[in-house]
Amino acid sequence: MASPIVRPKVSKCRRFNARAMDFCQKWARLGIAAWVVAAAVVAGSWVQAVHAEGIQPLNAVVVAVRSYLVQQNGNSKAGQLKVAVTPPDPRLRLAACRTKLRVFTPPGQNTVGDTVVGVGCTDVSNPWSLYVQASVALIRPVLVARYPMSRGTALSSSDVALVNKDVARMTQGYLVDINKINGMLLKYSVTAGTVLRPALLRLPITIKRGDHVVLMAQGGGIQVKMAGIALTDGAVGDVIRVRNLSSHRVVQGTVVSAGVVQVQF
Repeated sequence: MASPIVRPKVSKCRRFNARAMDFCQKWARLGIAAWVVAAAVVAGSWVQAVHAEGIQPLNAVVVAVRSYLVQQNGNSKAGQLKVAVTPPDPRLRLAACRTKLRVFTPPGQNTVGDTVVGVGCTDVSNPWSLYVQASVALIRPVLVARYPMSRGTALSSSDVALVNKDVARMTQGYLVDINKINGMLLKYSVTAGTVLRPALLRLPITIKRGDHVVLMAQGGGIQVKMAGIALTDGAVGDVIRVRNLSSHRVVQGTVVSAGVVQVQF
């Protein structure tokens, strides 16, 4: 003869935790043994814990991305590197990777500024990949205008200041040497705080239209000098038009210094 099902008292359920007690009280009224229910709850918790051990820790992904970006910008010793990584969605469940995480820069992305970094697991049994957002800043002092200045202003060291900026986002360049801007002219008007970049400045005019100049040509160990007259203005490094006073031909040459233009044979 089969043993009767034990019907536990509801009061007996108080020995379990809140979750188990709730199930116990419900099933006790239906005549199922409380210990069976409690065992099922405990077993479920144990299975969940075992399953969690096979989940990839997302903080390890963040650490891998940060280390990768720091390494990629390791040569940026001129400034202070700041790396911020956006953690993956905490609801994400990835199989625990038994190999070292592979971190890479996807096509079209940079390792500075706002970027996206790829992370993957090469474990053949559980391969996966995901993309993580990050931001990399390189803070260093750069030259900025102290106050508004108009186009054509000849700069001196008192016109500029060194201010810490994130140069990782300055795709058009920037200037850091205060001694190299002395005497340079502004191509455009600027406001106070404008970051000075190479495209904003030009060298002062050293040869003006109508100036008498020396045309200098070199080749094969021979140097020839001729008199000429400038037809256009130019600074050092500019290519200008010059009329040769001997042949009256118009030639093009590069300004090398005040009153001297180098031409090719």
